[in-house]
Amino acid sequence: MFKKIFKVKYLNMKKFILLSIFIFSLILLDSPYSLSALSKSYDGTHTFYCSENFFCNDAQTTKNGNGYLICVNTKKAEKLKEQLKNNCQGESFCFAGDYQDLKSILKKLNAQTIKEEVFDDFCVIYGFSPKLKNYIYIDNQKVNVQIALNKNKITVGSPLILGSF
Repeated sequence: MFKKIFKVKYLNMKKFILLSIFIFSLILLDSPYSLSALSKSYDGTHTFYCSENFFCNDAQTTKNGNGYLICVNTKKAEKLKEQLKNNCQGESFCFAGDYQDLKSILKKLNAQTIKEEVFDDFCVIYGFSPKLKNYIYIDNQKVNVQIALNKNKITVGSPLILGSF
C-alpha cells in the first residue's frame, strides 16, 4: 500500500515538473525582444528615450524636449535597459555597417517590411516585428522598427528612430 501511494505521488510530481518546464519554455519563447539585446552584437552607440532623467556613470544624458536621451556603448545597453525598467519609451542604436547588415537585422527581428524609402545617399525601412513589443501606426499599418542606412552608418530604432540618422 505504501509503495502504491509513493508511486502515485512520484508520478504526479513528475507531471508537475514537466508541465512547469513546458510553461516556463513558452514564457521564454514568447517574451518580447529588446533592441538592447540585439545591439550588443555591434560596436556602436545605443540611445534610450526616457520621460525621466536617469544617472549612470557609463552614460551620457541630454535633455531633449519633454524627455531625456541617455546614450551608452552598445555593449552596456542591455544592463542599462534593465535599470531603466518602464521609464523607456523608445530606443535606437547606430553602428558602422552596410546593406547586408541592414538585411541581417531585419532577419534577426523576423521583421516584415512595411515601407521603404530610398534617397540619394541613404535608405529608410519601416517594419513590423512580432519580437518587439511597442508599435505605432503609419498609413494604418503597425510599425515597430525603423532602420536607416546612411552611407556606411546604420541606425535602428523602435518603435521609430527619434534622433537623427
